[in-house]
Amino acid sequence: MYRGPIWFDLDLPLRMQWDETEGKQWPLTEDDVSVTGIEKLHTEQVSYEVSIGGDDTGYDMREAITRWAFPNIQRVFDERDDEVPDPTALRAAVKAELQEMIRYTWRAAQLDRRSDPEAECLRTLGLTAVPPWMKARTKKMQDESE
Repeated sequence: MYRGPIWFDLDLPLRMQWDETEGKQWPLTEDDVSVTGIEKLHTEQVSYEVSIGGDDTGYDMREAITRWAFPNIQRVFDERDDEVPDPTALRAAVKAELQEMIRYTWRAAQLDRRSDPEAECLRTLGLTAVPPWMKARTKKMQDESE
């Protein structure tokens, strides 16, 4: 779990240019800025790009998220000692992450074949396996009903 500060920027997928020649009148006005990429904006919902700040906070957050979401890949970066990661080790880490995805899709497919109340509950919660806290509560409820 990441308990540090969160830092990310939301940017519209637009590119802006303006004249930066010396002696240019500042501040800029809207007429001084050329905007391209407007066609990338969706009509019903604005698309945006997410980026993480390049300072220590952004780095720490990115590392913590990667460690949780892609632990095998993060391990390769942890072991590199400020060198470029070994391509073979990185490829093996990606394959290990793919195995996690494959296991998840297998569990989801098995869950879709079930029609029992536990399966329905898991589908409602967007889970593919019963978390320990749910097992404990289910057992407690079963014990109380007997």
